[in-house]
Amino acid sequence: MRQIVATKHARSAAYDCKRSCNCESCMSLDGKVSTRSTELPAVSGSPLIASDAASNLALPWIVRLRYGMVGGGAAALFAAAWVFRTDVRLLWSALPLAIVLFSNIWLQYRHNLPERSAQYVLGTIFVLDTLCLTAVLGLTGGPMNPFSLLYLVQITLSIVVLSKVWTWALGTLSAVCFGLLFFVSVPFVEFHVPGNEHGFSPHIVGMWIAFIIAAALISFFTGRVSDELRLREREVLVLQQ
Repeated sequence: MRQIVATKHARSAAYDCKRSCNCESCMSLDGKVSTRSTELPAVSGSPLIASDAASNLALPWIVRLRYGMVGGGAAALFAAAWVFRTDVRLLWSALPLAIVLFSNIWLQYRHNLPERSAQYVLGTIFVLDTLCLTAVLGLTGGPMNPFSLLYLVQITLSIVVLSKVWTWALGTLSAVCFGLLFFVSVPFVEFHVPGNEHGFSPHIVGMWIAFIIAAALISFFTGRVSDELRLREREVLVLQQ
């Protein structure tokens, strides 16, 4: 704010001096101040730069989110194998999670991505997450796997940090991948049992847990990213005043 006030005073002084003497130094100063005063609204109002800023602001939270998804996925696989005693293929199912983990380590060290690159990097990461999730679901029951709700996480985040083209593309990809699970998947007998004598079936319990996880991820991380974006908007508005 002090810089903006000083700029206004400098412009006013240059204008008064130009009226009285028309010297070359005053003309040059007035031109520089006028140029600086018109540059900020043009840059701030650019939709492309605003989208790139949103992607860069959301990047640390997306990294944390993906670490949480890898940890939650690994815990769910071990629980399916050791708690519910299902015939899960741990090594093959853990391979897509390892791909997500290594890609997230690479993403963690990509700070302040260049303009035009942030959208493509995060969009590609979300596509990779969708494909890896499809692979895990295909090896652990297919469409009957209750964790298919996690498709919503990437779609919701794309609404906040990516353009509409990426959001529609991810939505279409998720729908196609989920449809393929009906034809290409490893069936789990436990997921087809509606109930048992000792209580809820693993499928019903898994659906409940998956719903809680999806709701928590969407509410928490999307809320934090939205707060960061609103804070950035307020800062821009203050600078424009």
